[in-house]
Amino acid sequence: MYSDGRERDCVQQTFEGFPPPEEGEGYSYSAGFGYLGGPQEGRGKGKSELQIQEIHRQANILGFAILLSIFLSNASFFLLTRLFALLSSGVVIMKNGQVLTNQFLHYFIRLLVYLAQIVIPYWVVSCLNGFSLKKDLPRGAVKGRTLVPCTFILLAIGIVGIASANLLSGLASQLNIRFVSSTEPAITSVPAYLLYFLSLSAVPAVVEEVVFRGVVLQPLRRFGDRFAVVVSAVVFAMAHQSFVKAPNMFFVGLFLGYVAIKSGSILTTVILHFVNNALSLVLTTLQTAVSASTYALVQNSLFALLLLLGVFSIAYLSRQDSAIFAIEDYEDTNTLTTKMIAFIGSGGFVISLCMVAFLMASQARIL
Repeated sequence: MYSDGRERDCVQQTFEGFPPPEEGEGYSYSAGFGYLGGPQEGRGKGKSELQIQEIHRQANILGFAILLSIFLSNASFFLLTRLFALLSSGVVIMKNGQVLTNQFLHYFIRLLVYLAQIVIPYWVVSCLNGFSLKKDLPRGAVKGRTLVPCTFILLAIGIVGIASANLLSGLASQLNIRFVSSTEPAITSVPAYLLYFLSLSAVPAVVEEVVFRGVVLQPLRRFGDRFAVVVSAVVFAMAHQSFVKAPNMFFVGLFLGYVAIKSGSILTTVILHFVNNALSLVLTTLQTAVSASTYALVQNSLFALLLLLGVFSIAYLSRQDSAIFAIEDYEDTNTLTTKMIAFIGSGGFVISLCMVAFLMASQARIL
C-alpha cells in the first residue's frame, strides 16, 4: 500500500490519472511507485501544480529526516555512553562531560550512533512513502564489464574531490579560517582495527546505498530520473555535514545515483562505495605506518594511475555507447529547474539546510 492507501498492484501504475510513458520513451520506473508527470500537451495547469505539491511533500519529508538524523546523532551518543558507563569499566564519564573509552568500545559506540542516525530517520521516510526494501530496491545483477570501469571512474572522482577539499581548505586559510575535524586515536589492537574498518567501510557502503540510492532516490524517480539523481546527491552531501567534503560527496552521490539507475543494481553501487571507502582507509593507515616522503610518493603515484584509469574507463564506456552517460527523461509538465526550485524552496528542506549550514559553520575556527 502507498501512504495514501493506493494499492501497489503493478509496476506500470498510474498516479492521479497520469498514464505511464510508452515503452522506449527513456523513462525508467521505480517499481511500485507509478509515474507522476507527462507531456505538457493536453495537460492543464492543475497537473503541474499537483506535481509541485508532491515535490514539496517529498522535500519536507527528507528535510524532517535530516533534522531527525542530527538530533539522533547527539541523543544516541549521550544515551549510549551513559549506558556503557554503567555496564562496562571501558567507558568513563568525566566531571566535565568528556567521555573516555577503550579503542574497541570507541568504535563500537560510534557504529551504533551511526546506525541510529541513518537507519531510524530514513526508515521513517520509507514508511511515509510506502517504500518496501523487498519490492522497491533495484536488484539487477552485477556486471563486470560495467563494474570495473565504474570503479575506476568513482575513484577518479574521489581524487578530484580530495583536490577540491584541499582547495577549499586553502582558500579558507587565506581568510584565517580553519575547519576542524575529528581525529582518530592510534589503533593498537587487531579487534579495534577490524571494527574500525567495518564501521567506516563495509557498513556505510551497505547502509548508505540502501538509504540514499534506495529509500531516497527510488520514490523520487516518479518526477524524473535527473531530478531524483540530483536531489539524492544533495541529501547525501548534507548527511555528511562537512563543508570541505561537501563538493566531493555531492559528485560521488551524483555518480552513484547514475549507476544505480543505469545498472538497475543496488549491489553494484554497494561494491563501488565499499571500494572507495576501503581505499581511503588503507591510505589513512599507510600514512601512520611510513614516513611522510614515502607516503607522498605512494599517494601521488596511485592518484595519477587512478586518474588515468578513470579517463580510460570513460572513453571505454563511451565507445560502447555514445549516450552511456545521458539520463533521458520522459517529457514532463515542469522543467528540471522548476522542480529543483520547488524542492529546495520547501519549508522543511530550508530549515534542514540552515541547520546543516550552521553545523558546518561551527567547524570553522578563526586562526
